[in-house]
Amino acid sequence: NYVINVSDGDVVSEMSKLARNVSVDLVVMGTSTEAPIAMGESINVGPLGPVATETILWAPCPVLIVPPALIPGLARG
Repeated sequence: NYVINVSDGDVVSEMSKLARNVSVDLVVMGTSTEAPIAMGESINVGPLGPVATETILWAPCPVLIVPPALIPGLARG
């Protein structure tokens, strides 16, 4: 089974709240196709980007991160 939800607010807190409320077993999400430094963000977030990093820290369940190279149409090179 899967859940599709449209929410307004902070992405990480809304995803974490939804995962907790419906007892999600696993969150699957992609990463940004651009490097954080290229987007002018902090170099401290690492290669995942800020949303993926925060989701891993705050989600009440495991988080599977799918890199752009594994998403059809987003592979670099």
